[in-house]
Amino acid sequence: MCINRDKKFLNLLTGNDYEGTIEKGCLLHYTSAEAGVNILRSQKFWLRNAQLMNDIEELKTGAKAIAKHYFMLGYDELPTKVREIIEQSEEKWGKYTHILSLAREEKEYNEAKDGRLSMWRAYGMPYGVAFVFNQKMLCENIDHKYTIYPVLYNDENKIKTVLQNIRSADEKQEFLERLYYLVKHNGFNEENEWRIVYNSGKFRCKCSPCPMRDIVAIKGIAQEIVKLPFDLNALERIIIGPSANAENIADAYRRLVAEALLKSGNKGKLDKKDGRAKETEAISKAETMVTISSIPYRG
Repeated sequence: MCINRDKKFLNLLTGNDYEGTIEKGCLLHYTSAEAGVNILRSQKFWLRNAQLMNDIEELKTGAKAIAKHYFMLGYDELPTKVREIIEQSEEKWGKYTHILSLAREEKEYNEAKDGRLSMWRAYGMPYGVAFVFNQKMLCENIDHKYTIYPVLYNDENKIKTVLQNIRSADEKQEFLERLYYLVKHNGFNEENEWRIVYNSGKFRCKCSPCPMRDIVAIKGIAQEIVKLPFDLNALERIIIGPSANAENIADAYRRLVAEALLKSGNKGKLDKKDGRAKETEAISKAETMVTISSIPYRG
């Protein structure tokens, strides 16, 4: 998408306050402690297939919302490419769509310190972790070919706002495609999700290389994932989810964080030091970056 159209789209989704929204927020990525080890060591997000997400109506909700509101506002026939996406949502676009989900919280809220119990139950059992990112830094430093978009939970007002502000054929094509990927059932609204989407050339420049792919097993299901590098400087801390083994997991993660900081060297969070001094600083920063959720949930 053209940078200007992308900025317009993001402002429409955030009440014309995209810059203010990302300035005040943090983004949490909940995952298992096992997957988190691989994510931290590689410093790459794992985008998972849409057909394996918790929402069994993933992508279908967006298709229905577009069709409903598009014609209600008096528009004529849907653009051909958008119609093809809607008609083939399950067979083609669902199968080849990969998504990274991030939960947004205001920086000063307790959820940004302890995580949210419902999220731990859904994504962090029996042993979970949450990567907490500075939203502004992550949004501005993610690979320039990708954008992190807020999800709309069947929000009719925002969907109508986007459709009513279409001013060109290019905007019609691109805005509708993005809405398709970003509308979910309102039963998931407490997740306050922002997401990155990858699909066969969608949401990235045509000239960009194919992202790194891999086959992994998650909860016993072998599946293809797409790996996307992130800037370690955007990572503020890692919350260890509530469990009887939280202390042991935290100790392991502090060691992993120290290793990641040392690996990043002077380009990362460490001062320009050498040898033992740098190692000591890495260990000290890791101690403060890895915390344990105080939610008293046995799991």
